Order: sequence, then structure tokens, then C-alpha cells
Amino acid sequence: MNWEIEQNTRCTLDILSQQTGLTANTLSKIFTRSVAVDKRSLYACFSVFNLDLDGQDYLSVSPGGLPLH
Repeated sequence: MNWEIEQNTRCTLDILSQQTGLTANTLSKIFTRSVAVDKRSLYACFSVFNLDLDGQDYLSVSPGGLPLH
């Protein structure tokens, strides 16, 4: 569901959390891009906005934090 467009209202972290099944903390990490999150969380978050993600939309990193090529 595209909450902001379909409901013509702003979407809070609490509403997004209910829609995605993700915690508000995880959503904050995604939107601030400050910490790595798992791919499942990205897909869950962006599917609420009817967005499809592909490999160019995110960066995969190794456990040590280095980008994977």
C-alpha cells in the first residue's frame, strides 16, 4: 500500500512499522542510511511504497564492512 499517496496523509514510523512488520528502529536505519541492514528489511520497507529493488539500489558489504564487488 502506498500510504502517503492513497491516504493523502503523512506516514509515521509507527504506521510504516505496522505495514512492513519492521521495527521503527530498523526503519530509521534504512532512511538515515547510517548502518547496514539486511536485504529482507529493504524489500519489506520499499514494497510498502510499491518500489522494486534490484542489485543497483543497494550495496552489499562483507562482515568486515568492506564493499563486495
